[in-house]
Amino acid sequence: MARDSLRPHEPLSGRYILVSNIQTWMGPAQMITEKLKLYLTYQVSAWVCISPGTTSPQNVNFALSVDNQWVNGGQVEVNDDRWHEMAGSFRNEEQPSKVMVYIQGSSLGVNSMVAGHQIFPIDKNKI
Repeated sequence: MARDSLRPHEPLSGRYILVSNIQTWMGPAQMITEKLKLYLTYQVSAWVCISPGTTSPQNVNFALSVDNQWVNGGQVEVNDDRWHEMAGSFRNEEQPSKVMVYIQGSSLGVNSMVAGHQIFPIDKNKI
């Protein structure tokens, strides 16, 4: 999904967010409440990578807080230092007062990098 969301032959820019020295349930976050519309399905996609030399697989995922109720928006298991695509989707059927998306999952001491993070509606006929 992340790959398909890029225009033809458009590579990742080489810029990324470095997430280091945090607990598994922490990560970069963004409030997106005002950007969402009801009854649309949204695709969530990003590329993730973990620090070289990590010896155990890391489950990295999108977490959504919708009015303080947590939802998993997509997940990938990363077990090497290559970039991996992470994708998922979600839909709002009721008007939320607060929606936050964040990326979590790397163990304490494991650096992770996040690039090309996108959230966009895929119900094109309802936009």
